[in-house]
Amino acid sequence: MYREAVIIVLIILLIIIGDILTHKFTTKTVAEISREIFLLTESVKNNKDDIQQKLNNIEKAWEKYSEKLAYYIEHNELEKVDTEIVKAKADIEVQNYAMAIENLERCTFILEHIKEKNSLKIVNVF
Repeated sequence: MYREAVIIVLIILLIIIGDILTHKFTTKTVAEISREIFLLTESVKNNKDDIQQKLNNIEKAWEKYSEKLAYYIEHNELEKVDTEIVKAKADIEVQNYAMAIENLERCTFILEHIKEKNSLKIVNVF
C-alpha cells in the first residue's frame, strides 16, 4: 500500500511540475508575441515606416514558438492566432490599417485566452 501511495504522489508531482513548466513557457511566448504585436500596432497608428520589419518579427516569433506550443495546446487555438496574423499581414499589404489593427488586437486577445486557458486553476481543472 505504501508503494502505491508513493507512486501516486510522484505522478501527481510530475503532472504539477509539467504544468508549471508549460505555463511558464506559454506565458513567456504570449508576452513576447504580444509585445511585438503592440509595437506593430503603434507603428501602424503613428509612423507607418517600419511596419514590414515588425510584421516579419511577429511572423518569425510565431514560427519559432508555435511548433513547441502545439505539443500541449489545441491546434484550433493556434490556428486562430495564425489566421489573425495572416489577416493583419494582408490588410497591411493593401494599406487597410484599421482592419489590420483590429486583427492584431484580436490576435492579442486570443493569445491571452490561450494563456489563461492553460493555467492551473480550479476553474480549468473542472
